[in-house]
Amino acid sequence: LEELSNALNYQYLTMLKLFTERKAFMEYLLAAQIGYIYARCELAICYLKGRGVEENFNTFHDYLEPLADYIENSDTGYRNGKVEYYLAYLYYSINQGKEAIKWLKMAKEDGYQNARNVNSFAAMKDVEEREEEAYEASFYDLDS
Repeated sequence: LEELSNALNYQYLTMLKLFTERKAFMEYLLAAQIGYIYARCELAICYLKGRGVEENFNTFHDYLEPLADYIENSDTGYRNGKVEYYLAYLYYSINQGKEAIKWLKMAKEDGYQNARNVNSFAAMKDVEEREEEAYEASFYDLDS
């Protein structure tokens, strides 16, 4: 009976996670469509990690890359460490090392914690995996 209870609890938490991710994805999509820059980054991350939507690196790229031009060429002075970090990851993933280093340095300057702790791009993959594990673990702590 305890095993059945644990299995049902796990299924419930998994469904809750999927529902929450899909809801977040839809909210990011709406906010990005009306021009919120940070929402566009979060939407790109949803596509990168398959949160609330099917994982798709090309769509991640399509949503995120225009933010580089926005940050570099905008008169608004918009800076965001998380956006810059994921731009670094994007450029690293498509083998544009100089661009990746530039964005990683900007993310560090803007205080994004993951960027401060990353000393090499080889370590970026490890950081991403740990971040994903922590994200998933947060859903399983709901029953405590």
